[in-house]
Amino acid sequence: MVEDAEPARFLDEIPSGSQAPFRVRTASGALCALGLRAQTVRRLRWDGERLEMPSDALRHDGDALPLLRFERCRVGEDSVVLLTGVSDEPSIIFTVRRTTPVVSIPEISHR
Repeated sequence: MVEDAEPARFLDEIPSGSQAPFRVRTASGALCALGLRAQTVRRLRWDGERLEMPSDALRHDGDALPLLRFERCRVGEDSVVLLTGVSDEPSIIFTVRRTTPVVSIPEISHR
């Protein structure tokens, strides 16, 4: 779980082919728990003391959503993810979400 994780190291970019878990922070204050091995994304917010749901909630915030694909994730640039399971409408296969610029990418090591 994200709350039980500690940063192992900070990266400027998620390496291609990585299977490590990351907590990607963005300029808006969102925190995206990116589980590349499990192929999931979970959007949260850090208030300085604890993780919480964002006040500008998107559909299924806080849920671990299936990750179809993510475009390059680099500090200083927006990141784009393709998700499934966001819409209740069966004809909508995936959703595209774009972040504000990434401010940090800590690779996570579980305790």
